[in-house]
Amino acid sequence: MRIVTRSELMAMPAGTLFCQWEPCVFGDLAIKGETCGTDFYVQHFPQVVWDGRKFEDYSDALYALDGGQSMPLDLDCEGREGFFDDTMRYAVMERDDVIALRNRLDASLRLAYRPEGQSSKCPYVGLHHPSCECEGMGGAR
Repeated sequence: MRIVTRSELMAMPAGTLFCQWEPCVFGDLAIKGETCGTDFYVQHFPQVVWDGRKFEDYSDALYALDGGQSMPLDLDCEGREGFFDDTMRYAVMERDDVIALRNRLDASLRLAYRPEGQSSKCPYVGLHHPSCECEGMGGAR
């Protein structure tokens, strides 16, 4: 990970993972979208998919979430960054950081989100492969 200026971040490709940075404080994880003039698009996390037929606005959906309703993440919801502040700095993940994050998410899937009956020793994340020799999903196959 490294710290960059706003102009350096704007020159980076869409798909770059970053967060706002103030000395010793990380902001929320985000994905940079395309640069557009003096601004850029960004996907912040988390965002949820909300149904305009059920909720008048996004805040109503968030209140429903707070009330226990489950909603899927919206992973395709870019907006403009819009700060136009050239003094801002950002912590940018480098390739090895993104690979390590992906590996950690895969480990979380194996530990906490595996299908019922699947062994934590099974190397197949989120599903059980028919040729797996682990003891999950009814024993060795």
